[in-house]
Amino acid sequence: MVPRFIPRDFLLIQDRLIRPPLQEWAKWIRSGLEEEITREESDFCRVASLLNLAALVETSRGNLANGRAICEAEFSWLSRLAGQGYDRAKISGLALQPWINIGRLFRLEGRIDEALQHFALVMKRPIDQPLFLGPYAITSEDWDQFAASEVLEKLWNIYVVDSLKSYFRVGQFAAALSFVARLRESKVDSSANLVLEGEIISHAGLGAYERAYALAKSPGSQEVLDTLVFILYQASCSVVLNQRERGNSLARELTSFITLGGLDPFPPLTTLRFLKGLGALLEELGQQVDAAFIYDKGYQLALDSGDQPFQISFLRSKSRQLGGELSLGLAKTLEALIDDCYYDEVLSVDAIPGKLWNQAFDDLLATVSNATGDALLIANRNIPG
Repeated sequence: MVPRFIPRDFLLIQDRLIRPPLQEWAKWIRSGLEEEITREESDFCRVASLLNLAALVETSRGNLANGRAICEAEFSWLSRLAGQGYDRAKISGLALQPWINIGRLFRLEGRIDEALQHFALVMKRPIDQPLFLGPYAITSEDWDQFAASEVLEKLWNIYVVDSLKSYFRVGQFAAALSFVARLRESKVDSSANLVLEGEIISHAGLGAYERAYALAKSPGSQEVLDTLVFILYQASCSVVLNQRERGNSLARELTSFITLGGLDPFPPLTTLRFLKGLGALLEELGQQVDAAFIYDKGYQLALDSGDQPFQISFLRSKSRQLGGELSLGLAKTLEALIDDCYYDEVLSVDAIPGKLWNQAFDDLLATVSNATGDALLIANRNIPG
């Protein structure tokens, strides 16, 4: 069992989305789709982006079937656009995301082999026959267009990160290390430090903390975030290895850096994930004052950025640290946040049954159906709202 204060997911990723209350997110997406539907000529790139967010909302509230139905409806809609003579290069690029999103749904369902197939798109260049993503066909000409843009680089990063996250989710850390070895042999075109972080997480998952520590200490010249993340891994592994003095020293360095605003330039979600890991480490080390400072800072940033799950997470952390004795004001705030929350992953932490229905979700599904030319009605006919 990996200790709670050891990070079990990538901290170096900087493109994660802020997560507002799901019902409010659903209303915002619906408004955007309705705006596009009423245009004389809609922006199909924006529509595709909003459809991907709609699938994420459904998935986040625990309705994986609806999430997949939206992805399949998007494929049908994109196929029709291609048949109507719209810019095929753009449309083919847009078809990649729902395919990857279905892979992420498979990962949530524990269907790892199927998930890995979806993430390995970069390894499947079509030559004589098209590559079918559901009903959408990617041709060799499409692939040539990808090669001339940034699309292939993004597919490489998805191949690396999402494949490793899939192994982590089911505890297949030895398989993750084998995957890292294959990446190194193939000299895969992806961030070397992302691969290194995946290797560290894998060794920690196997209990090989000495190796994880050595790897975290190994990088040379790095960006600021890389340095901070690898120091956090060094500190966490030191604690597990009973090198608490070293762990304390490294944790104090990180806390001092944060106190001086060292994380301010980074995206909020990147900072929030780092603060959560550091707070848990400080709590484990018994540095209660510093842990409270980090949890307070994390909660305020989550509040300022509008990320509901992290607001709940940091208040739960403070409650745990204080033995469940939050101030009356914060206790009421946490209760209200949980009562307003539809994120299934957040609610499941305390075994709270997921709340699947809100009118905003049904309204969003109806608008998705309109935006895709009723394709969702076909894909979703056996799925309750």
